[in-house]
Amino acid sequence: MYAALNTALGKVPNSRLVAIGTRSADSGHWFERLLKDADFSLCHVADAEDDPLDESTWLKACPQLKRLPHLLKAFREEARAAQRDPSLLAQFKALRLNMGVSDVVVLYLVTPEEWIDAEDDLTTSANKTGPCFWGVDLGATATMSAVAAYWPETGRLDAIAAFPNDPPLGVRERFDGVKPGLYQSMADRAELLLLGDKVVPVGQLLNAAQQRLGYPDAIACDRWRLGELEDAMTDAALLAPVQARGMGFRDGSEDVRLFKTALLEGRVKPVRSLLLRSAVAETRLVQDPAANAKIAKAGEGNRRHRGRDDPAVAAVQAVALAERLPKKVDVEFDHIPLDAL
Repeated sequence: MYAALNTALGKVPNSRLVAIGTRSADSGHWFERLLKDADFSLCHVADAEDDPLDESTWLKACPQLKRLPHLLKAFREEARAAQRDPSLLAQFKALRLNMGVSDVVVLYLVTPEEWIDAEDDLTTSANKTGPCFWGVDLGATATMSAVAAYWPETGRLDAIAAFPNDPPLGVRERFDGVKPGLYQSMADRAELLLLGDKVVPVGQLLNAAQQRLGYPDAIACDRWRLGELEDAMTDAALLAPVQARGMGFRDGSEDVRLFKTALLEGRVKPVRSLLLRSAVAETRLVQDPAANAKIAKAGEGNRRHRGRDDPAVAAVQAVALAERLPKKVDVEFDHIPLDAL
């Protein structure tokens, strides 16, 4: 409908299009683009840090509340219901407070605030010291593949990813629905590589990862394409042990739990990487009836079908691999004289 109206503007001289609506959770939605590009736009919206159940917050998104007592009453009833039900709170924030968020409950791997708090300070960057653990996520034809490395001794977390050369990055950005220039910025920062033609060659990716991240002590990966990974490791003279993991609730929920615990307890210090930030922002979780959460695949958990979360998946695998290893326990013995017994 928008496309039809927009193309009809040229048929009548001096015609104008006026659009009134609620903000979308998708930054690529036509209404969101129109808010930024229109000759004039006016947006009443609550801020992310505002308390959604506070009446002063409601006035930001709905200034006419003071003059519409019946609407204020409806707001109060919906707010009471939202306080009890997270799904109703999501709807309230999206449709009443115009916050541009999803109107369904979305489970994130970590929130943007949690990730930014965990990111390492550039002036005190954690070193590549001690054992190094890799997580590898191999994509299919024309998709992203990634390798993440974690050094538990210092907490450093870094990642590298690759696309095949075809299609070009500009075309891929439009196809994936990301901000123009995002992939190119990652490439300029040497976080995203272009390898191969239609498919990223696993051997070339492993060689590039060794150059940037160093030699791994152990590797965790998805069982999918495991044989191809092992063949490429032989060609690249990588002799590290490989631990294959499933992406279902059995293995996936354990990996997510170990990763989140380590991150929130301050044991993971991600480098300031545009690649990792973007991947974490795209990552969604899904839960089973027992509340076990795993990383969502395409079409699950309100995840974008073309959201590239591969570096985040690899990071979860790398950290979880290190967290599963037995921890060294220092035992102290107190000497008690025999005459004291």
